[in-house]
Amino acid sequence: MGPMRRLVAVMAVAVILTACGHEKSPAAPTKPTPEPTVTLVEIEGTYQLASPGLTTQLRAFATYSDGIQYDVTRDAVWTVFDDKVVRIAPGGMATATGYGETTVLASYAGVVSKYGFGFRVTALAGPQYALTGVVRDASTGAPLGGAHAAALFSGVTHYATTDGSGAFDLGTAAGPTAVTVGRVGYEDAVVNATVDAPTRLGVSLVPTAGAFIERAVETRFAPESPGQWTSRISTKSDGQFDVEVQGLDCGDSAFLQISAMSGTGGGTSGRFDFSCYARARFAIGGDGNIGIIVTGRNVTRFRLTYREPR
Repeated sequence: MGPMRRLVAVMAVAVILTACGHEKSPAAPTKPTPEPTVTLVEIEGTYQLASPGLTTQLRAFATYSDGIQYDVTRDAVWTVFDDKVVRIAPGGMATATGYGETTVLASYAGVVSKYGFGFRVTALAGPQYALTGVVRDASTGAPLGGAHAAALFSGVTHYATTDGSGAFDLGTAAGPTAVTVGRVGYEDAVVNATVDAPTRLGVSLVPTAGAFIERAVETRFAPESPGQWTSRISTKSDGQFDVEVQGLDCGDSAFLQISAMSGTGGGTSGRFDFSCYARARFAIGGDGNIGIIVTGRNVTRFRLTYREPR
């Protein structure tokens, strides 16, 4: 090849290399955006039916991590604690099967509805009569305010709290019933009665053994942590710790639960029974430091009462 041909060949190679040098580098792959996940499942609908055989449509809603909520009623899995009270068909149709109350849960994408959904069938048949009573200290005869009474009749539980004179009013009842009464610092008592006329009961509560100091505080769930309240108490490392929580502004289907624990003992109480009340008792162990957690739904303010060893 002569000098001219070699020069042309060199220039051609240079042009090719220069053109390649101006080509854009391939873009880096973009990171895929994660799919939103379910963070909360809630149930809506009527939680109270008048008599067995009646139906109501419950609905389940799922909230995703991106804040969007979807109706997942058709795809939710429904769970009933007691199918003698209500049954839930696929699609959320609830049918009352008997008198009483129970809890219903809905789950979707592995997430279960928070706190459940209280359900009751409330119709009472036949004539009703007033059911009242007075609670006293078994050792002194003094009336006891702040005691909690519960009575089950015709499958429905009624609740009442005694006033300063120890009196309670459970509304109307009919037929045989069992009234359970409890208060912080006392052993529970059960009184059986047949209500076939206006009935007034006398209930005596036996004090828990040992000297105690009783304390009470009224507080509320903070806006930044709705539905949860925590506290710590330092007390003697022996004896029994007795604590209860009572809602002060309970709404429909309200629920309270209390968990208290020490180094070697603990207790948890919570009922899906519309009482808006919970109690826990246990033997104190460890160094005497007790942690308390109160959780709730459809309630903002509550009173915490406890007894600790003197």
